[in-house]
Amino acid sequence: MTPSELKNHRKALKLSQAELARELCVTRRAVVSWETGSRNMPPCVEKLFCLLYNLPYVPSPGSSVQDDRTPDLF
Repeated sequence: MTPSELKNHRKALKLSQAELARELCVTRRAVVSWETGSRNMPPCVEKLFCLLYNLPYVPSPGSSVQDDRTPDLF
């Protein structure tokens, strides 16, 4: 997920950076760094975000996730 996609999803969900951080069990600063592109969102957090908000999870190109064998939880 690109930084702009994350920001657009967050805004569409009407969540502040602090609210999203709380939902993902990370700091607000982490969300800021993902949205500005200074750091990449870890694949496990990206998948959690997608699961929580019913968004399709598509591993980013170049991601270390080769074969997603995580069982469907819902």
